Amino acid sequence: MAECLLTTGFAGLGCPPATPGGRNYIYLANLTEIDTWTPGTAGIYSNFTMVATEVIYKVEISKDTLDARDSLQGGDQDLGSYDQEVEFVIKSMSVAARNAVNSMNGPNMVAFVPTKNGEVFIMGKDIGMKMVTNDATLLGDSYGETVILKATQMPGKREFLDAGTMDTTIALLEAKL
Repeated sequence: MAECLLTTGFAGLGCPPATPGGRNYIYLANLTEIDTWTPGTAGIYSNFTMVATEVIYKVEISKDTLDARDSLQGGDQDLGSYDQEVEFVIKSMSVAARNAVNSMNGPNMVAFVPTKNGEVFIMGKDIGMKMVTNDATLLGDSYGETVILKATQMPGKREFLDAGTMDTTIALLEAKL
């Protein structure tokens, strides 16, 4: 993970320009199947373990459709929780795509979102994310299954999974499939 932080504050001017967007895949886990987290510094985790025999899932998604966002919620005097959302499109209307999306309906999920910038966001870590939208359509550019996962009233902003490099972090996730 590239660091462009000063001792206090944030310095973006000396940083190389970020590459916007996400990769063409996302990893999902059922929150109740994650056993432990290995914390690093300030919102970074270097590893996590799954409950015995449980795995995470990799979902291939359409190019340039992955978005992850967190938004501060509350009134003027009560700011303090965040909504976290992950949106993506599976460019398929097959039985396998339908079943994969249908399996997301219900569990509290954690999303590991690889970015084109070489980071992996952890979304929904504390309370899990629920599928709040699923639109399936045959029409043009919208063809496929659009999914939005959302967590409300999260205690903080997104966190990061960093096992050293992007390659080692992805290898860590792949080993848990």
